[in-house]
Amino acid sequence: MSTNQFTYEDVAKHSSDSDCWMVVRGNVYDVTKFLDEHPGGEEIMLEVAGKDATEQYNDVGHSTDADEIMKKFLVGSLHPDSKVVVVGWCLVLHRAVLRHVPKRTHART
Repeated sequence: MSTNQFTYEDVAKHSSDSDCWMVVRGNVYDVTKFLDEHPGGEEIMLEVAGKDATEQYNDVGHSTDADEIMKKFLVGSLHPDSKVVVVGWCLVLHRAVLRHVPKRTHART
């Protein structure tokens, strides 16, 4: 098993049909070579390319065979400090280092 750890920011860099990564259940997969073989089609995979696809993966009800196939594409796990935070309508990537960035203060006029 791979010991590499990635952030959501790392995974987001791999969001095309020539370089397709996704997160499923905290694990990071490079599924680029599987796109043509996916029974549901390449398009469905590309919709979640570079993102956490856990909800979509679970909603479809993939078989244990699918779980076994996924093992071939495992490249690592999601870093525990990497979180996707939803703020209003925006999706914000939050990394541990951001906790150390000073808050902005706004001058009152």
